[in-house]
Amino acid sequence: MHSSGIQPGDRLLWVDGNIVYSPHQLQSILQEGRAFITVERLGKTETLSVKRVAIHDFFLSHDQQSELEDWHYANSSEESLFSMRFIPYDISPDGVVKGDLSFIDPDEKGQHNKGEHRGLEVGDRIVAIDGIAMGRGSTIFQALQSHKFSIITERNPAIHKIISEKKQDTDFEKDLDRASINKIANSIGTRSPVKQAGDLFLLPPIEPRPMHTYAKTPEEVEAFAQYVKKGRAHASENTNPDKKAAHLQMLEQQLNTPMLGLVFSDRLVQYNPLPWVAFGDVFGDIWRTLKALITGPLSPKLLSGPIGIVQVMQGGFASGMSEGLFWLAVISVNLGILNLMPIPVLDGGHICFAIWELVTGKTITAKTMQRLTLPFAILLIAFIIWITLQDLGRLLGVIFRG
Repeated sequence: MHSSGIQPGDRLLWVDGNIVYSPHQLQSILQEGRAFITVERLGKTETLSVKRVAIHDFFLSHDQQSELEDWHYANSSEESLFSMRFIPYDISPDGVVKGDLSFIDPDEKGQHNKGEHRGLEVGDRIVAIDGIAMGRGSTIFQALQSHKFSIITERNPAIHKIISEKKQDTDFEKDLDRASINKIANSIGTRSPVKQAGDLFLLPPIEPRPMHTYAKTPEEVEAFAQYVKKGRAHASENTNPDKKAAHLQMLEQQLNTPMLGLVFSDRLVQYNPLPWVAFGDVFGDIWRTLKALITGPLSPKLLSGPIGIVQVMQGGFASGMSEGLFWLAVISVNLGILNLMPIPVLDGGHICFAIWELVTGKTITAKTMQRLTLPFAILLIAFIIWITLQDLGRLLGVIFRG
């Protein structure tokens, strides 16, 4: 990334034909493994994103396999031909699409074509892959064994201004210079690529690398080794073999996930709803939580008591006074709404008693009220003790694992 020309404050706006809306979406694009192909079609240049497929998934004719073997030999690759990748098209030695390749499993073709809006057509000539000019079939074959991403960044101080939550979508689309994006994108892989249009810049093709390759200094190598060691030790603590294997697999996937080696942040959005809107959001969250507890999707073990509330408040105020006050208000509203539930030991229960006396004209005796309130008081105290123990368990677990 040092040689790409990217600068702090730049926004990654476009990657391989996709407008980038979030870091999560960017990571999904990096993991897709598609090839960004520039083709010459009917005298015009077009760009398409095409899935790369393992060659062992194809049902190849004798001529098709011989062609791929020649290209494989020309590249002096030590890997087996069938462990390598190609696009699902029959390509001539001069890079012209002759037709589709067949899949061994017919269902695989539908799976690979799922979500495809456009594909290569017969007669298309491949002029570039991942922004790099191509000549013959052997160079196309070699280029498809790895993937370098074409990226357009935006360098504009205005994108760092805080925007309103109500207008964030419209502001994003309004600031999106699609004409300049298309101007740069359609030139990628041609003899004269447009490297800048207004505030937009085309970076040199970039190949993401796994996490471990970014550790350079001895301190970084040691820190990464400790991270891996802790992850594997944590997985080994699991007594369930299936869960242990799944945890280790997840760790390996994380270690081998392609990354650009950059730290991203989302655009700052000012969220300042009216009081009744905020109250409605909190009430809706409480209702969904109670519903999930009753119907089963949410485990009571995930609830937090006094210790959990203190941790949330500590984290909130550590982020800033406004964040701390926000969580203080949210917790206060939560407790206020829960206190209005029609349970005898809570204020909501006393309101129900008052309504009953008002409707019937009869006073509830102190003895009856005590019989109704005492069992719920015991249950409430027992519940608070139980969730406090859950909080302690989580807290001690973090301390001893850390």
